[in-house]
Amino acid sequence: GQTVEDTTYSHGLVALVTNRWNNSQFMNLEVVPNGGQPYTWKSEGLIHAGAKVIGCDSAAEENPGTSAIDGDPNTFWHTAWLPQQAPFPHFLALDLGKLRKEIHGVCILPRQDKDGCRMAECEVYLSETPDQWGAPVAVTKLEDTGEAQTILFKAPASGRYLKLVTHSSHKGSPNTAIAELDLL
Repeated sequence: GQTVEDTTYSHGLVALVTNRWNNSQFMNLEVVPNGGQPYTWKSEGLIHAGAKVIGCDSAAEENPGTSAIDGDPNTFWHTAWLPQQAPFPHFLALDLGKLRKEIHGVCILPRQDKDGCRMAECEVYLSETPDQWGAPVAVTKLEDTGEAQTILFKAPASGRYLKLVTHSSHKGSPNTAIAELDLL
């Protein structure tokens, strides 16, 4: 087995990064401290830790941007489809507030009840201001899966504001839907 040093996290997901696995994460993780009793960790959602949605290009009335950070995998942010569908790119911008720290990546859980609006090509930005984003800290194409996926940054980054931009979906829909977005 491999020993992992004791580390305390107040919020976020735990990622296992090795040379064998790419984009591995655990939504629920049983942690057994050295000599202690096991406990189960579960993400409660960024909104409960003080993050706020400060903007999105489009949202269906019943599926606001806040649903992507509420900790409930059964709710989701969905771009508007009525009276007409908004074209790509789509974005969701957050004020991380007190969560502003060194960030190693993000975890995205797609909408769980349908697969037509799963993100494909996307970018992640971090900034100290909500109106000047600079270069993305990550550019990737996600897999077409209902499982949570991680986007690891090439180097840890920090910023008060986070912006996720989507440029395409897997099934050709012009919409985007995200059940949960969390930090690593």
